[in-house]
Amino acid sequence: MRHCTASSSTTASYSRGASPASSASAAALDTIDTETADFLAEFTEAGLGNTPGQQIWKVLMATMTYPYVSELRSKGREEGREEGRAQGQAQSILQVLDRRGIAVDDGSRERIEACTDAGTLSTWLDRALTVTKSADLFG
Repeated sequence: MRHCTASSSTTASYSRGASPASSASAAALDTIDTETADFLAEFTEAGLGNTPGQQIWKVLMATMTYPYVSELRSKGREEGREEGRAQGQAQSILQVLDRRGIAVDDGSRERIEACTDAGTLSTWLDRALTVTKSADLFG
């Protein structure tokens, strides 16, 4: 059995605005095995849909220091990291071209910034070191 690390006064202050059912459900996760609790936390979050109840549930899970991170939330974080890495690579390509004095037309800039494939961006970054015009990145 797991125990929530939030004190009862902390729990009370964080769960203001949460229904007694939400608070009770969140607290109940602490009394079962982690695998089942993870599944039920995910199930509850997904089942609440895009509602105020889902937002309250997310706050409960985040502020009451429950160790249950929904798969949806984990997937969203990873997707955000991947998107951030892609944006960073795109900016690196543009920076290399700029430092080399290579003009980048709007179409090329949009294509570079819109790309999310790490392999393609890596290839373009390598090419940015040697191309003489931005259009040469792509082919």
